[in-house]
Amino acid sequence: MHSTIAAPAKSSSSQFFGYTGWFLAALLFFYGWVLRVSPSVMVEQLMREFSVSGAILGNLSAVYFYAYAALQMPVGLAHDRWGPRRVLSLSALVAGCGTLVFALAPNVEIAYVGRAMIGTGSAFALVGSMILATTWFSPKHFALLTGSALSLGLLGGIGGQAPLAYLVQFQGWRTAMLILAGGAFVISLLIWLLTRDHRHPHTTPAPSAPNDKPAELRALWQVAKQ
Repeated sequence: MHSTIAAPAKSSSSQFFGYTGWFLAALLFFYGWVLRVSPSVMVEQLMREFSVSGAILGNLSAVYFYAYAALQMPVGLAHDRWGPRRVLSLSALVAGCGTLVFALAPNVEIAYVGRAMIGTGSAFALVGSMILATTWFSPKHFALLTGSALSLGLLGGIGGQAPLAYLVQFQGWRTAMLILAGGAFVISLLIWLLTRDHRHPHTTPAPSAPNDKPAELRALWQVAKQ
């Protein structure tokens, strides 16, 4: 009788942490997309604020992609080594700090730093959502959850256009960025509190063998040479 009663509670807890962790990772992916496209709705304000040409402003937008692309190979290793909870919480914090730096930037050079931090923090979200989907759900749900995370990210691209443009129009681009920075800090806190790397939080992964790291580095080198 007691085992019959305990089983549903355990299953309910697993479902809660599974869906919550995956959703927060996907929400961070959504947030990253909002910030990815955000400069496009504040072109005139940024050019006027920093007294730069369109070419310089294009570089400002591109800095995000430089940081994002550079981290795509190490992203999986980071999740494997430290777990999605730590990695995603920290990456959301970095993205939020980058947004804050960008919002308060006194010149375009500091704005570059902020955009690079935003790209760095956003780089970990999608892979994190995929790892959590693999950890907490059966393989038959992986495609649905991954597709849903991608869809949420594309919705972020939409949210970074007209809705953000209205916010920039009525509040100014700096205030809009400050609001987005606050959103990233909230996401970081929620990930830390509500995400679990494993089904049983009190268990830890087996320690890596001493030769695991060289093997990982060799694998990365093989990928980089392709």
